[in-house]
Amino acid sequence: MKKKVSVILFIFVFIFSTACNGSTESKSTKKIITFGYTGYCSYDTEIDRFNSMQDVYEIQMMHYVPSGDAYVGDINGAGSSEECKAQLIEDIKNGNGPDIIDLASFSLCVSDPNINIYLEDLYPYIDSDSTLNRSDFISSFMNAYEVNGALYSTANALLIHTSAVSAPVAQNGTWNIEMLPDTVSSIGGVDILSYVVMDSEVLFCNLIESFRYDFVDTEKEYVNFECDAYRNLLKLCGELGNEDYTGAATNDSGVLYMDQIRSFYYPQLYKSCFRNDFTFASNLDGSTASYWNEPFEKLAMNNASEHKDAIWQFLRIFMTEEYQKTCSTFPSNLAALEYQIDDAQQGNLEKTIDSISTGERISRDYTPITSFDSSGIVYSPVSADQIQRILDLMDSTTRINSDEENQCIQKAREIAQQYFDEEIDLNTAVNLTQEDVTAIINHNGNALN
Repeated sequence: MKKKVSVILFIFVFIFSTACNGSTESKSTKKIITFGYTGYCSYDTEIDRFNSMQDVYEIQMMHYVPSGDAYVGDINGAGSSEECKAQLIEDIKNGNGPDIIDLASFSLCVSDPNINIYLEDLYPYIDSDSTLNRSDFISSFMNAYEVNGALYSTANALLIHTSAVSAPVAQNGTWNIEMLPDTVSSIGGVDILSYVVMDSEVLFCNLIESFRYDFVDTEKEYVNFECDAYRNLLKLCGELGNEDYTGAATNDSGVLYMDQIRSFYYPQLYKSCFRNDFTFASNLDGSTASYWNEPFEKLAMNNASEHKDAIWQFLRIFMTEEYQKTCSTFPSNLAALEYQIDDAQQGNLEKTIDSISTGERISRDYTPITSFDSSGIVYSPVSADQIQRILDLMDSTTRINSDEENQCIQKAREIAQQYFDEEIDLNTAVNLTQEDVTAIINHNGNALN
C-alpha cells in the first residue's frame, strides 16, 4: 500500500520575558513564512539568523517526509523520496505550497510556459535592491540560467563541465568529437584515450556528457544521433570491454581529461597530467564544449506567497558577495569571484574565512578534486594566463544542463549499454537512440520535475 505523504511543520516557539512582572509567555506574533524541502536541509543556520534579526517575520520549516517513516539519506541530502517530491510539486501547483522552496532535487524546464505561475521572477527584486545589481553576477551563467528572460531561483555554487585535450593531438588548437577516430589511431588505441582509465560504459558516459550538444539540443528540438560521429563514439567505446572500473588508475599517455572545473587551479592539473599544454575541446559548431552544471544550492519564491518582499530579504543573502566568498566552487557573484582570483594568484589552496551565517571560521579548499591519487601534483600560485583561460572558458560557456537534456542523455546511456552487452547491434542502437530521444524532446515538459 502506497504510503501517504505528510508534511512535518517544525514550529519555533519564541519564549520571552516581560519587564513588568518577570513572567514568560510561549507565543509568537510574527507573520509566518514557510520553507519547504525534501531530503536534507542545509539552511538551518541562515534561517535561525534571519528569525533572530527581525521582529515581523518568522521562517518555519516544512519537511516533506513519508508518513510514519524517519527520513533516511546521506549528509548531503541525496536520495530524497520521489513520493515526497511529487507531493511538494502538487502543493505548489495547487497553490498550497510553501513560501520558499528548496529546489535541490528539482530542475527547471524551459519548455513549460506556466513556470511563471508557480515561481516568482527574482530579477525585479534584484533591480530594486539597494546593493545588488544584475551586473554583479557572471553574465554567461546568468544568461544560461534564465528561463525566458526570468530568474526563478538563487545560485551561488557553480561548476563547469568541460574536457581538456592534450595540445599535440589538437589541430590548430581545436579538438572535437569528429576527430575521435583519428586520435585513437594516432595514439595507439582507445584504451589510452582518457587520462583516467575507463571501461566501455564509463568512457561512453563521459563522452556523451561532454559532447551532448553535438547530438541533442532540447531548446532547438534538435536530435542528431544518426551521424558518423555518434556511430564512431559507440563503436570505439565498445572496443574497451566491460572491465571493473575503479576510477583510481591513470594512463600516463592519456590525451583527454573530462572533468568538472570548480577553481582556477585546474589548468595546472591538466598540464601536470598531460606533461604538456592543453586546450579545451570544441563542439562541432565551433563553440566550446562546456556547460554550467545546474546549481545544487537553489532557492525559489512561490509566486502565490503573500510575503514576497520579506522572502527576498532572506533569498538575497545567498547572492551577496559576503556569503559567496565562502564557496569552494566558483561563485556567481563577481566580487566573490575576484576574491577567489586573489587567493589563486597568491597560491592559497585553502582559505579560512568568517562565515556570515555563524560568525565562525570556516575553511574552503580550492584544490582540484580527482578520482585518483594526485598528492604528487604540486600547485603553485596561479599565473595571469591560467586565470584568463578559466575566465575565457566562463565567457564561452553559454549553456546549462537541463532536466530534459539529462533525460535524453540517460536514454542514450541505456541503449548504449544494450549495445555494449551485445543485446543489439550498432545500427539498432543508433536508430533506437534517435527515435527515443526525439520522443522525449517532443513531449511537453513541466517546470518542476
